[in-house]
Amino acid sequence: MKGNYSIITSIVLFFIFSLTQNALGVGGGSKGAIYAIESNGDMLYYKFDGLKDGTKKWSVTGKKIGNGWRFKNVFAGDNGSIYAIESNGDMLYYKFDGLKDGTKKWSVTGKKIGNGWRFKNVFAGDNGSIYAIESNGDMLYYKFDGLKDGTKKWSVTGKKIGNGWRFKNVFAGYK
Repeated sequence: MKGNYSIITSIVLFFIFSLTQNALGVGGGSKGAIYAIESNGDMLYYKFDGLKDGTKKWSVTGKKIGNGWRFKNVFAGDNGSIYAIESNGDMLYYKFDGLKDGTKKWSVTGKKIGNGWRFKNVFAGDNGSIYAIESNGDMLYYKFDGLKDGTKKWSVTGKKIGNGWRFKNVFAGYK
């Protein structure tokens, strides 16, 4: 169940991001995007179009966009950015370009952008912001600048921005 918790958390976080982006009219292209990973490692894509009024309207439902998604943690950023952390602590970057209709199109697939990602919790904010919480409750901030092509480029790496983050769940909201 522990491994599934990260996946479920990722789905919820990305959905919250999508709702927030649309509610405030902020552009981005990933509005209503929801990812799900099945127990066999298949990644599915959903596109919810009822963000404005809660209408049960889906333009894409459960379209398979990948396989082999067996990672310690997976979380989504904005505009199709997906981060995966392997059990050895390596972080991989993916860029999904089929946000509009679920077309299985990836401009970046599994590009290693870091190592040593062994944290209690890791999650994305917007525009390449990544937050990591250490087991002692310290929160660190990272800024990934390779969003377009997966270039291993970081403008901020592991800057301590807080302590005492000992909560059951921590996640980011967006503009």
